[in-house]
Amino acid sequence: MKLPVFATIKQAYGFFWVHRSDFCKLALPAIIIVSLSGAIFAWGTWMAYGRAESFAEYLKNAADPEIVDFQSFLVLWLLAAIVFAAVFCMYAVSWHRLYLVPGEDASARGAYRWGRRQWRFLLSYIRVFLIVIPIFIVPVVILDGLAVLRAVAAGGGGATLFVFVFIAPALSWLIAGWFYARFSMLFPAMAVDAGLKVRDAWRLSKGNGWRLLWIIVFVALPVAIVTWPVNFGISVVLMDSGVIPSLTANLLTTLIGQFFAFIGIAVGVSALSISYKLLVEAAAAQAVAGDTGDQNV
Repeated sequence: MKLPVFATIKQAYGFFWVHRSDFCKLALPAIIIVSLSGAIFAWGTWMAYGRAESFAEYLKNAADPEIVDFQSFLVLWLLAAIVFAAVFCMYAVSWHRLYLVPGEDASARGAYRWGRRQWRFLLSYIRVFLIVIPIFIVPVVILDGLAVLRAVAAGGGGATLFVFVFIAPALSWLIAGWFYARFSMLFPAMAVDAGLKVRDAWRLSKGNGWRLLWIIVFVALPVAIVTWPVNFGISVVLMDSGVIPSLTANLLTTLIGQFFAFIGIAVGVSALSISYKLLVEAAAAQAVAGDTGDQNV
């Protein structure tokens, strides 16, 4: 079957709206945990960057290797990344199950309990990214290499710069996005313990790579359109104040940003769950039809 792109996106937002109370239950712990982690990371970065008293001094210190404590910064970044990855996996699994296992009671206590299912979900993400990253890098290297060789042969650099800055990255994102979309059916499958392998996810999404990519991209646009001006406005206010925000201010601003971020995650996860269910049902119907045809023969 061919996935209906805009119908799937509409259904994803509709599902989120119907389950907005479940969003509050499931997302609130995640938002608080990630926001606390982000605020501590921002405060720790300020410490690692020499305790600057203004944004101007902060930016100046960030470029000075004699001031920046890079080891502390990397440790902070790693800890923040681990916290976000763990929270994201637990939250995404719970939201996948909210759609795919409707009879199951959705509770924060059950959602934020790390177990075998969350490990499988995390390892699936790592596996997919390890496949996609080389696919992203190869077109950039090839196109940029060809552009440089052509520029050297022609004695010019204008076309090289255009290929280097725009064409190569855009093509890489497009190709890598298509592969990511094909493998994305692995995530809802892991959330419901379906035991799907990478090759099975690839087979399940056959003929729907571009449609899945457009679903992933377009379902994120409305949230991004709302989120960007909010985050931009907060940044402008903070920078115009001229002072480094306190830990409390960092926490409040991060809470606002993460609220919208987790809405985006919920809608995106809903879209993948809807797509997965449609494709699994279509594959099952096709298998039944094939068995019936064999028996008739």
